[in-house]
Amino acid sequence: MPPIFRSLGALALLLVLSGCVAFHSLPARDYMDPPPPGVVRIVFDENGDPWPLDADPAALALLPADLAKQRHFGLAKGLAKAGQPYDRAAILAEAARRIAPQGRVVLLIMGFNNSFGSFRGKFAATRQWLDDQGAAPDQRYVEVYWDALHRAGGKVPYPVGLFPRARGNAERMAQCGLRDLLARFDQGTEVSIVAHSLGGAAALDAVSEPAKGWAAMRCSGGKIPPPVPSNLSDVRIAAFAPAVGGGQLGIGREPLDPARFAALTRFYVAWNPRDPAVTKHGKGLNLPDTLGGDTRLGGNRDFIARTTAAFGKGAASALFQSLEFSQPSHELATYLADRERAACVLWAAKVLPGKPEGCPLER
Repeated sequence: MPPIFRSLGALALLLVLSGCVAFHSLPARDYMDPPPPGVVRIVFDENGDPWPLDADPAALALLPADLAKQRHFGLAKGLAKAGQPYDRAAILAEAARRIAPQGRVVLLIMGFNNSFGSFRGKFAATRQWLDDQGAAPDQRYVEVYWDALHRAGGKVPYPVGLFPRARGNAERMAQCGLRDLLARFDQGTEVSIVAHSLGGAAALDAVSEPAKGWAAMRCSGGKIPPPVPSNLSDVRIAAFAPAVGGGQLGIGREPLDPARFAALTRFYVAWNPRDPAVTKHGKGLNLPDTLGGDTRLGGNRDFIARTTAAFGKGAASALFQSLEFSQPSHELATYLADRERAACVLWAAKVLPGKPEGCPLER
């Protein structure tokens, strides 16, 4: 079959499956089990509302016995319907108290098409990799879980069709939940966000002003917190294969406004022109990387150059830096397998000590 027909067929499938209902990335019943030392887990629902940190019979009662495939799942509404109280502010305040960073705290955010169990396994593997590379033994980690939607072992055949709704969940988690948590950190806290795929979009949503024309977010917990909390003294993002495009960055019709990124100290991107998920090329497909959600920052060489040029003016010139990877895979584990490049990115983000030899990035 000619490539054009394969691409058109894939496009038709994508449009059909965009309306598919995915499985929620709901926490398992043991999600409140104590995490490893130095780790805090924060779980957000699709509205950006946090689940209780400790065993709460009322919250646990809302978890379905089987995978949940209903259209919406709101924790606060579910508890209210059951006549149970829900104190969102108290949960976030307690989470910030438990994190209590003495210096820098590292947030880990993964992308969509992950179940709770998948999140937990990938977070553990990432922390182990960082330990193996010499990360400070007392480094504090926050594992950020969110309703990333997933296809439950193949029951939803084409996860790209789930991307638009997952993108909305990520935005609400970041703007309504993560911002609120960051604003509660101690004065002078330094933050590094290690993000993969759609987690990179969430990281940007949490610490930057929306671009012109970007839809206004509504939060069930009230007003959206500001993206530039004055309590944070240094904020860095290390985004691997970020599912981010021109709309979110504001690169296109309007000149980039550096003031939108005033909260960011540095923004590092590990991009890959061979990554099939962000380029939408591979396995017989050759789709536009703007289809179903613009992901050009993760693998489009021309767009990386445009973004570098857009940031490369005045005080913002050092803010955006990128490093090219080359493995034909989207998995974070394969990015980390390129140890020298991955260590370079994470050194620059102040997650690892000691600059690797030949690292072209700057702190």
